[in-house]
Amino acid sequence: MLMNVVEGSGDRHEARRWDFFVSYVAQDRGWAEWIAWYLEESGYRVTLRAWDLPPGSNRQRYLFDALHDAERLIAVVSRAYLASSTRLQELLTATAADPGGRGRRVVPIRIDDADVPDLVGTLEDIELHGLSESDALGRLLRRIDAAVAGRVKPAAPPAFPGPDRRVLARQSLAMPGGRSPAAAADADAVPVAPNATDDPSPGRETPDPATPGPARGPGAAPGADGSSRPRRRRRAEPPLAVVAHAGPLRRASRLFWIGALAFTGDAALLVTGADDGRTRLWDVRNPTAPRRVAGFHDHTDWVRAIAVDAHRGLVASAGTDGTIVVRSARHPTAAAPLASFPAGTDRAWATAFTPDGARLAVGGIEGHLRVWDLDDLSAPRPIVDLPGHRGSVGAVVFPSRRVLVSAGQDATVLMWRLDRDGALPEPVRLAGQDGDVWALAFASAGRLLAAGSDEASISLWRLEASDHPPVQVARIDAHQGRIRAVSFSPDGTLLASGSDDNAVRVWDVRRPDLPNPAAVLSPAGGRVTSLAFSPRGDVLAAGSSDGCLRLYHVAGITGGTPVDA
Repeated sequence: MLMNVVEGSGDRHEARRWDFFVSYVAQDRGWAEWIAWYLEESGYRVTLRAWDLPPGSNRQRYLFDALHDAERLIAVVSRAYLASSTRLQELLTATAADPGGRGRRVVPIRIDDADVPDLVGTLEDIELHGLSESDALGRLLRRIDAAVAGRVKPAAPPAFPGPDRRVLARQSLAMPGGRSPAAAADADAVPVAPNATDDPSPGRETPDPATPGPARGPGAAPGADGSSRPRRRRRAEPPLAVVAHAGPLRRASRLFWIGALAFTGDAALLVTGADDGRTRLWDVRNPTAPRRVAGFHDHTDWVRAIAVDAHRGLVASAGTDGTIVVRSARHPTAAAPLASFPAGTDRAWATAFTPDGARLAVGGIEGHLRVWDLDDLSAPRPIVDLPGHRGSVGAVVFPSRRVLVSAGQDATVLMWRLDRDGALPEPVRLAGQDGDVWALAFASAGRLLAAGSDEASISLWRLEASDHPPVQVARIDAHQGRIRAVSFSPDGTLLASGSDDNAVRVWDVRRPDLPNPAAVLSPAGGRVTSLAFSPRGDVLAAGSSDGCLRLYHVAGITGGTPVDA
């Protein structure tokens, strides 16, 4: 028999049909439906009278089943609720099953300033009264997750509450013993070989080669005299935040994968997509405590690609259900999308906007690659199909409005120059790639293109102006497994890569012909499936196959102090 344990209750019972039964009075139906809607969007199973008691149903039987089959009762507490003898009876029944509150069987949610009696007042509640919608939603989801988990320990360690030694060093004009503030700030750094591809052992010095590395691999950082010298790096700091993407949900005994993510143009929102068919919006203005703002079940299968157009404020998601959905990043909680249309393929794997947001490219299985005109979102119009790939198209990117780069399962990277009239162009094949490619990124600063392959390598090309073919400038033997994600920082100086080896690595590409390892970040809990730098370049977001979203602080890397694990 399938059994479930309620953490903290000490009791075993049969697995229940519902996670929550929402108890409310008619005056508060709007609150009850709002709460139930967003809990279901977050993956919880919810029942309430407004949805599950259609005409002809037996009210008493429904109430009995709801109280018996729900793991917990949510009481939408208000003055009207406390004045209802029927609702108080529901509350008493649920409380009697857990008189000590150890199983958290009753979760009060306060929506006004009613005086709460001892029956409810002794229970830890969720107060939404007086909050804005986004703040109320963030608090609701965080507190409900805590009620289910039974504990609220953060995934990342808290900030050190004492004075920051590095800040004190910067504030000092001089240090005892003749050390400069910069030297004091770097007192615990350890030298690491700049061309090492494996995680260095903390505290061990690895000798450098006599000359910089070749273009095929990462080279050493040249010194002022042109020589190659060891660089000093701090050990890896943990992520700023690690949050479960879909709460307690699992599929086939594993957590959901985060298949795609992207920041919106104003850096306030992060959009993620997973293999439960849902996209979720996160408020990341405080990256140490990201808040889930909304979730949408726009797809019936895995969300494999998300593209953001900062110019028009659009977010496009593509899924293996063969559907493209476009939403507004400027109105993130709107219930209805701006557009939803078939991608023209059974499975869509990749999507990208042109810089002006007027066009959208979609790649899928069996070499499908189509470009759409999105000037009129009420009637998206296909412009051209590009039949150049022999295998599935796994990645697309627009370096400009008229140039599209695609890559895929046939171990090719193709560049297309699109005509105004939608005529079929002849692709240019970029040389130097020898494995299937599932990740592409473009940096407008420096006009660099990066492609990550199944062969665990990253190829770098410089895209020349006019009709000159792209020039390969380097190849980095970067990981120990398939590279699934690459992303450039906004200024084009850093390149992040994520792989099946569970690692997130950052590369200094200020000299693209001699890329240097800038950081090996604390490892993810599974394969790294998606990466994105924030528009300001201070945060790196990583999604992985353990169902978690990780946010890393990269200001130290940008400032020239690399980090190593």
